[in-house]
Amino acid sequence: MTRNLIQKKSLWLLIFLPIIFSGCQVANRLKLNSVPQETPITTNLVTSEKINLTATVSGQTALELLTANAKVESKKYDFGVFVESINGLKGNNEHFWALYVNNEKSQTGADTTILQAGDTTSWVFEKIEPMK
Repeated sequence: MTRNLIQKKSLWLLIFLPIIFSGCQVANRLKLNSVPQETPITTNLVTSEKINLTATVSGQTALELLTANAKVESKKYDFGVFVESINGLKGNNEHFWALYVNNEKSQTGADTTILQAGDTTSWVFEKIEPMK
């Protein structure tokens, strides 16, 4: 009787262990495949408070380069487009997104700043300084 019981348990183990292990392998594969793959972008640095991008073609605007490489929320005004949020970090009454082109603060809006191949743009989440 005990020999018969041992044989039955062994048979169950032989049947169910491969099924359990194959289920674990499938679950691990699903976890790996569900991790979002990063889209290749032309950035040198992306942090929550700074994004550096390099133009690879001439003629695109700083705004076009940014929207091709980040999630951007912007609003159009009479004076141009104002970038309100980059990758979920939204400006407020203390901080805003400032645009620098080739390490100099841009004097034009992102939608009118025309880039040449090799130009670098930096979007920096800067503190608003009170007027003196």
